[in-house]
Amino acid sequence: MQLINNVLKLVFFGAVIMSTACSNLNYSATTQILKRYDLHLPQSLEKKLDPNGPSLLIYPVQSNNLSNSTRIAYSLKKFEVSYYSQNVWIDTPAHLLTPLVISNMENSNLFGAVVRSGSSAITDLALYTELLTLIHEYEDDKSKILLSMRMQLIDLRKRNVIASETLNIEEVAISNDPYGAVVATNAAVNKLMPLMQKFVSQSIKPESISLTP
Repeated sequence: MQLINNVLKLVFFGAVIMSTACSNLNYSATTQILKRYDLHLPQSLEKKLDPNGPSLLIYPVQSNNLSNSTRIAYSLKKFEVSYYSQNVWIDTPAHLLTPLVISNMENSNLFGAVVRSGSSAITDLALYTELLTLIHEYEDDKSKILLSMRMQLIDLRKRNVIASETLNIEEVAISNDPYGAVVATNAAVNKLMPLMQKFVSQSIKPESISLTP
């Protein structure tokens, strides 16, 4: 009887080991590699500064809960938000957008100096931006990226808002999948940049701002 019990124990533990090994194999076979994506401009923007222009401080791009993550958001129906599981941004969209906004303003030929938030430099103006929407929206057999950015140009001397505007961009995706969303997002960002320059250019009026003495 003792021999039979020992044999049964060996069979039981052998089955447990085999089951664990098979589970690990199945997990390895089905696990996908996480794909990471970036936001960028088609080429590095050359600095174009106007020595007679005002100085500008750029605050980091802010974001709401929807975009305050590296996950890529999508929506299959109105009011519903989901996230791709195996496809992410290399950083939060707001963090990826901040250096692009800085390069964009440096390229505008509107300012004598453009500095990042945290600098000890005293500037005339400040640009506040907030990412309101960035989502891959599906509709029937097509999809698109919805990008919405709020901007405020602030006179730091007078401590008042000179101008405020929200830019909304829709970009059709080349494919109804995460990569299509990434390509469309980059295209939308590249459309956003000249619109931001236009907003700032139209908002700057010598009589409405206090230049650094």
